[in-house]
Amino acid sequence: MGSQSRALCLCGDQAKLLRLVASLLLLLLTSAASLAAAPPVLRLEELNRAAPHDLAKHHGHVTVLAFWGQHCPPCLVEMLGLPMLAEANPSMRIVTVATGDIRAARRWLSSRLNVQMAQNVSMTQLPGDISGTLRRLGNHAAALPFTLALAPDGSICATLLRPMDAAALEQIRQACSLEKMG
Repeated sequence: MGSQSRALCLCGDQAKLLRLVASLLLLLLTSAASLAAAPPVLRLEELNRAAPHDLAKHHGHVTVLAFWGQHCPPCLVEMLGLPMLAEANPSMRIVTVATGDIRAARRWLSSRLNVQMAQNVSMTQLPGDISGTLRRLGNHAAALPFTLALAPDGSICATLLRPMDAAALEQIRQACSLEKMG
């Protein structure tokens, strides 16, 4: 009997899993390639006023940009833990970047975060093409929460597609060659 070739048929959950794995591999490969890229150009605005936020003012520090949206439950948990994370990491600059309905984001923040934010935290918003900007930064799924870390020279040193917590900040410290703090 001659050898017969059989086509591999992935159906249902197998096909979904294969597509997910392929997407994640592509995301990892393209994200790794973009890490060596020049500093990103982002047009951010202060969340509570219509003034531009210049990322250059954080030059010389590792800067963590935490993209979040009010429609994203993991993002909301992340935001509630932000004051403690910022206090525990005073040498890092943390810039929250609200996406989506900015008025709703302001209301949510003012009703839930009635504590004073640490000096190393800036609250900003991302106007314009949010999905396009996220994709340009290496988040090809345009998913939230998304964290982008900038080295002291402003270049991208890490990207994370998960909520920011102490473990995520440790990954950022290692990727950006910082000694463990605290």
